[in-house]
Amino acid sequence: MRLTLRTLLAYLDDRLPPANAREIGQKIANSPFTTDLVERIRDVKRRRRLADPGKAQPMIEPNLIAEYLDDQLTPDLVARIEREILASDAMLAEVAATHEILGLLRDPVTVEPRLRDRLYGLDPSGKTSLVRALNAESSHGTAAAGPASAWKPLAVQKTSSKRIPVIVAGVLGVIWLAVLISDSTLFGPKTSQPVAQEDVAAADAKAADGQVADANEPAKPDPVAAADDNAGNVDLVKNDNPPAVNDAAQVNGAANSGDVSSKKPNVVVATNDNPASSANLPSTEKPMAETTPADASSTSTSTPPANSNPIEVPIETEPEVPVSYYLQVDSHSLLVREEPMGRWQSFARIPGGDAVENAPNNVNCGPIMGPGWFGVTERFPLVVTTGTKGYVADLLGPCLVRMQRGASGGLDLLSGRLKLSANPAIAWNDETRPEFNLGVGQTTTRLTLGSAETRVALEVTPVLQDSLPTTDETANETAGTFLQIDSDLQVEMTVLEGFVLMHSPEQTEAAELKQNQRAIWSVAGLKDSSTVMIDNGEAVSALPAWYFDSSSEPLPEVSKQNLRLLELLSNNAEPGDSVLPLLDERNPQYGVLAVQVLSLTHDTDRLLSVLFGMRDESIHRAAIDGLTAIMNSSSAGRKAVQLGLETRIPKADAEPIVQLLKGLTNSQAADPTVVVDLMAMLESERPVARTLAIYRMEQITKDRKGFHPDADSSRRRDAIRRWQRAIDQNSGKLVP
Repeated sequence: MRLTLRTLLAYLDDRLPPANAREIGQKIANSPFTTDLVERIRDVKRRRRLADPGKAQPMIEPNLIAEYLDDQLTPDLVARIEREILASDAMLAEVAATHEILGLLRDPVTVEPRLRDRLYGLDPSGKTSLVRALNAESSHGTAAAGPASAWKPLAVQKTSSKRIPVIVAGVLGVIWLAVLISDSTLFGPKTSQPVAQEDVAAADAKAADGQVADANEPAKPDPVAAADDNAGNVDLVKNDNPPAVNDAAQVNGAANSGDVSSKKPNVVVATNDNPASSANLPSTEKPMAETTPADASSTSTSTPPANSNPIEVPIETEPEVPVSYYLQVDSHSLLVREEPMGRWQSFARIPGGDAVENAPNNVNCGPIMGPGWFGVTERFPLVVTTGTKGYVADLLGPCLVRMQRGASGGLDLLSGRLKLSANPAIAWNDETRPEFNLGVGQTTTRLTLGSAETRVALEVTPVLQDSLPTTDETANETAGTFLQIDSDLQVEMTVLEGFVLMHSPEQTEAAELKQNQRAIWSVAGLKDSSTVMIDNGEAVSALPAWYFDSSSEPLPEVSKQNLRLLELLSNNAEPGDSVLPLLDERNPQYGVLAVQVLSLTHDTDRLLSVLFGMRDESIHRAAIDGLTAIMNSSSAGRKAVQLGLETRIPKADAEPIVQLLKGLTNSQAADPTVVVDLMAMLESERPVARTLAIYRMEQITKDRKGFHPDADSSRRRDAIRRWQRAIDQNSGKLVP
């Protein structure tokens, strides 16, 4: 564990785990400077009047100090802030005291009810004697004599006073009901009734014979009214809006009832499908001379006029139902990234996630997981099924994946391996074949399984880039992506059985891939998808072992290691802190499990600490693989690794290690100048340089020639001579 000012403050405030506290205590004891700094921190926290009121003190912006204490700053900014803090006693005292107070706030404080009641009874003006108040037999004891005798503590509210609001609300409710019942508009006798179109016609017909039509009497068919309609005296036009027709009929009925002895007026009911215009426009009388038989015959039919404006009723569509995702995995092994803080936690610690298990279950993990990224390490597989899409996705660790939202469904694969097949629990139907949407970067490729026996293997890996993006525009584009991934991603798909229809963004038509055919494409900068390269379908030789199902049970020792890791992940919310005890186990495979968790969560600082620590070579190699994956994924990852190395070793020694952490290609292995640098690193006094050099050389040549970075100097020299003879015979190259 690194000894920084923030770590030192945590040690002084007793906020470190026991193992880390012992380690920091040993480092403090072995460093005179750190010992003096501890004494200085304790002295400035007790010293009074550090800041001179008459002299301005240069202070750091408070938000910056808060981010520093919360470990949210970059390493270079942390170094600058720590220099400013150590340069001023006032700033050092303020930061140390703030760190101590924040630590105390995390601890719960229990206050007895009796003490709380007595404190509430004290005089807020400060004039009451505290001793007399606490020694009183009751919380409402006599107040102190003197000027404070007028103050009295607040009396406890009686139970009867609490019922007053309820009584008032009940009285108001009774009054409201009385007003509602006595309302004549709602409950009084009806004085009028809307007149329908048929009633208007009947009333007009009776008025022509000298009779008064009763508005309340039901309308009866009258041949006179029908004759008048045919003659054009009454122009009734069908209206598709009943409320508007009733309003117009009431107006005309009122006009007719005003003069029953006069000749029947011409009744016109306006035709308009718009309710607003029908209700606002008054009915107008049309002269009889203007009404022609042609007009009457055309308007008397039930067909609406040609110039009518029918209302378009919008068709309500049901909202798309998101796809349900069901996971089969140990909930403690599934690590979830919490946004926007960027922290990791076990899926079992999320409400509802503890119900997920390795067996098939009915827990819809879509709402629980949300849009965050999640993944598993190499030892723990992950199975994803859906209720409607009909496919099963087996994800093999290490992988980082995210669920696609919406009704289409699918998975966004950032890195890792996946085996796709049809769900055997759903009956096969050629009409609705399973469709899987593979998201890589910002592109989506749709895969349609051709048969129930179809099996597809997919792998997404970051592509090593020689140059780093340095423009501010590129940095802004990648700031919002997961872990600031800005490298190219290569996708490789192999059809193991059956056939699949593939529709990529670059293809206008779906391409059919049959058994043993393979498609390879890349996504540049998470945006642009390259042309898909499809082979000729011949049998692919030397297929990776993960392509095939492994039915064998793990060894007892492996199962024991997995159970130990799951136990630690269930005890702490931060996976990086949980797996640290595994590094102290005698069996180095426990340490390899811990490093795999750190690599999955991109914990650069802890991986570098493992690499520079006194660990087994297998643990060091696992840390190298994790750092290489981080560096190849983004420019931000490379910068973080480089800054971490420069804080541990001189910059001149860090540069060759950074170059070698990226990886060693065949072209570099054939370069004699690169080979000379590798041989020099084998002779280095730094174990990390020797471990990294022999690891890369063994990856290229498949031989280490007896060189072990932890062996004594004489054995290392013998192995270096063997390497030198082999390189000389190969013209100074590692490969022909």
